[in-house]
Amino acid sequence: MGSPVRKPRLLAGTLFAALLTWGCGTHRPQPQSLPQAPPESPPLLQAKDDLGEMVSLAKPPQRIVCLSPNAVEIAFALGLGERVVGVSAFSDYPPEAKEKPVVGRYDRPSIEKIASVNPDLVLLGYGNPKEIIPVLRNLEIPLFGINPKSIEDIIEVMERVGAVCGVEAEAKQAAANLRTRLEKARERLPVDNQRRVRVFVIIDEESLWTVGADTLQDQILRLAGGDNIASFRHSYFPISKERLFEAQPEVILATGDPTQEEVIRRRLSARADLSALPAVRQGNIVVVDEDIYSRPGPRVVDAVEHLSQLLSKFPSKQSAPPHED
Repeated sequence: MGSPVRKPRLLAGTLFAALLTWGCGTHRPQPQSLPQAPPESPPLLQAKDDLGEMVSLAKPPQRIVCLSPNAVEIAFALGLGERVVGVSAFSDYPPEAKEKPVVGRYDRPSIEKIASVNPDLVLLGYGNPKEIIPVLRNLEIPLFGINPKSIEDIIEVMERVGAVCGVEAEAKQAAANLRTRLEKARERLPVDNQRRVRVFVIIDEESLWTVGADTLQDQILRLAGGDNIASFRHSYFPISKERLFEAQPEVILATGDPTQEEVIRRRLSARADLSALPAVRQGNIVVVDEDIYSRPGPRVVDAVEHLSQLLSKFPSKQSAPPHED
């Protein structure tokens, strides 16, 4: 028989070896590696639209539908013309816009035609029916609403459309150019001791509809150095003959088709009810392009510059008769 103390020693030695192997051998737990950060996603293209919605796109849209003529002009002014795959009827500027597929009128767009061109962004404009908004959203088509009401609104909208379309730098440059041109127009405004030329803007000959304060045409006129005789009232309205003759306008500015300028001038000159107005007596009837003067797009700055040159031909005089509020 062996010594009775050998087994405990053997057992102790085996246990020690096992512990040593567990602590230093191949079964030792490995330290956990740190979790890898997910790859960074490209920054979203974001801007708030005139519907009050924050529009976010993961990448620049490549197929844009414009549902108003001014949205078309804004898109082309930002260099996005090649991405435009659908426009509303009467989108006639720039000339390239007339080659684009028409998806309906601004007030009656066709959902089927819009969907058929597979857009990844639709620019909504003023006058588009609100009912199309949930329908287009159900089709998962991103929307961006624009509704500029002033010249600065137009420039600012261009910046936001540029941001969401991935051409932010180009949009900022275009906006800066427009603001520079407007500043030069302001430098030509009459000084304090001169009065502005009194202008009657006529947008409908039959009822003598005109433009009041806070309209785009009123702002164009003021920035061009003119005095709107209808600024005593807001928005658009038919002016009475009594108020018209009280104002004694020196210039009649008629908006219409510029190719019909002579026809419009002769028609207004022949009206017996207007013959006593200074503007008619002196032949100061000017016809301007109604699209440029009424469409809230970047060409309104062209209108300011054009009208500034026209009005500069009329001498500034001393104080004008006050307007009634």
